[in-house]
Amino acid sequence: MILKKRRGQEQDYEKRAQAHLITAVLLILIVIVGIAVLWVIVSGLVKDNSKNINSDLLGVNLDIKEVVVYATGSLHVKISRTGKGNIDSLKFAFYDEEGNSAVRNVDLNIIEVLETKTYDFAPISEIGKIKSISVFPVNKDNIGREFNSENIGILEVPDSLVSWYEFDDANDFAGDNHGSLNGAILDKGELVLDEGYFSVSDSDSLDFENSMSLSAWIKSDSDGEIISKGNNYKLYLEDGKLKFDFSSGGNIYSKESYSGVVDNQWNHAAVSIENGGHFKMFVNNESVNDIEEWNFNLDVNDDSLKVGQGFKGRIDNVMIFNKALSVEQIRGLYEYWKRS
Repeated sequence: MILKKRRGQEQDYEKRAQAHLITAVLLILIVIVGIAVLWVIVSGLVKDNSKNINSDLLGVNLDIKEVVVYATGSLHVKISRTGKGNIDSLKFAFYDEEGNSAVRNVDLNIIEVLETKTYDFAPISEIGKIKSISVFPVNKDNIGREFNSENIGILEVPDSLVSWYEFDDANDFAGDNHGSLNGAILDKGELVLDEGYFSVSDSDSLDFENSMSLSAWIKSDSDGEIISKGNNYKLYLEDGKLKFDFSSGGNIYSKESYSGVVDNQWNHAAVSIENGGHFKMFVNNESVNDIEEWNFNLDVNDDSLKVGQGFKGRIDNVMIFNKALSVEQIRGLYEYWKRS
């Protein structure tokens, strides 16, 4: 009896083992069949979609050079392009600090190979404060690679900006005070000065009596004027130091920086004036003169504005404001251009 019982248990064990083996084999077969079916579907999709892939987009390279947001909320994005390929539109994606996004499509004035162009946009009202921007090349229904602004950030421009000279050309980027070259040349978006200067005809918008600010990037080989409008105001280098002259009540006054600039290197020079307030001067984000009680009215004139007269070197991104900028605003200008 014991022997029969033991044989019966062994037979039950063998049956269970066989059942487990059969189950495992069936599961493996099901997985294999599933993979085969999935491969047929995916390969079909790949084959179908490959007909729509536009190989031209693979060679397109876009570089976001500048992103500027004005106090009104309007903004412009400057991009350059390298790499051959056909594109018929651009897709811009704007992202706020919360990760929300808005998209704008541009199908006019499309950038060509080796061009740099600026695209202007009305305020992006459906999202919050813009943190970053991406641009995509588009050909028909195909979208190319994403190119973003993370490496340069975003410049927030104070609402008091009157004129801005980027020197991609002689035009005023912010207003209507366009200029002309007088012996100077433009190279790689910079004003190059060995002799001559850049001039702008007289305009009431460039005359300041009570408050103003100037900002410029300079790379000097010698002393000379950076920005001047006769005796109304003049920002210049003398003995390697930043100086500011102005006329008030018919008298000429002069203020200078405590420390100098570094020759043959890019330096940020800025001055901010408010009658009844402060006079502030900055070199590379460092305060180099600060007068707490500034009580002068500047004398306006009919002289033209000049940039770089008697200066040897390079000047870029000259900005003129009709109000005194805060320390934070000047720091913002410095940090943005330094980063980009």
